[in-house]
Amino acid sequence: MLFRMLVVVHVALSLGAVVAGLAVFRRLFLARPSRVWTALFLTTTLLTGVTGFLFPADHLTIAHVVGVLSLAALAIAIPALYRFRLAGPWRRLYFASALTAAYLNVFATIGEAFLRLPFLKTLAPSLSEAPFLAAQAAALALFLVFGILTERRALQHRSFGVSCFRDAASPRTQGPTYLCRGRLIDGSPLSRGNRSNYCETIGGGRGRDRSTEDYPSRSILSSRRASIS
Repeated sequence: MLFRMLVVVHVALSLGAVVAGLAVFRRLFLARPSRVWTALFLTTTLLTGVTGFLFPADHLTIAHVVGVLSLAALAIAIPALYRFRLAGPWRRLYFASALTAAYLNVFATIGEAFLRLPFLKTLAPSLSEAPFLAAQAAALALFLVFGILTERRALQHRSFGVSCFRDAASPRTQGPTYLCRGRLIDGSPLSRGNRSNYCETIGGGRGRDRSTEDYPSRSILSSRRASIS
């Protein structure tokens, strides 16, 4: 009875981690990070790895290796995000480790699907046949392509989805000034404390150090802003 409950909990956590991971990186790609999805992804992935080691086993399996690698990736991602706030090199370390953890979730899910689902098990009973290898290769290729595209879109700009608007009130003789507002990769808002790490000069203009509470209302901004992508 307890074993069956453990299986149900582990499978539910695993599927939740896959869904949450895809949601996190989709929103990151769209520059719309979410604190809730990020926390859910990291939590479910951590619990998936921990519960995986509760199953009885008399030898080391590929599942144990995947679990160790996943927990090692989380050991980098979690402090990078919540302790070091993605400062300096921790931004890229977080992205790489979180993407690795998300891929390992999918890798393990594909393996479980070929082990548990009858129509897939007939295609690859020993998990060494072409259909299983093709599925894993396709998943790896998709994650690599998605990771490269997202890195170029989100990480090459320090703002992580922060929108920058031209300030019409800035003197023309000194060049345009851009105001930045938005949310960081974990969904938290910009503030005076973290602005220096994430707000940058756009298009040759001068960056203005202003906290989010100093901004005009959205209606005022919309009448005079020039969105910069």
